[in-house]
Amino acid sequence: MLLTTSIRRIYDNPKGNSRDFRILVDRRWSRGLSKDEVKVDLWQKEMAPSNSLRKWNEFKRRYFNELDKNIDRYTEEHTNYGKDKHEIPRYI
Repeated sequence: MLLTTSIRRIYDNPKGNSRDFRILVDRRWSRGLSKDEVKVDLWQKEMAPSNSLRKWNEFKRRYFNELDKNIDRYTEEHTNYGKDKHEIPRYI
């Protein structure tokens, strides 16, 4: 099976649909949305950029370096949770 990943804002479609495996990628819960209003299958706080990293101009380069260092762990977790679903990481 081919795993398809797309990135979208959680605010655009909080409930999503049943065929998607939704991952919230942020250190804090989405402001203005309760946990009952949002469909999230996995909350990956550790996968989000650190607070200090958000303040850098080189954000994108440094964030992807952080992800690359931990790719094996993230891949393993997603394989265990999201079998046969379309994976959609969410951000704020």
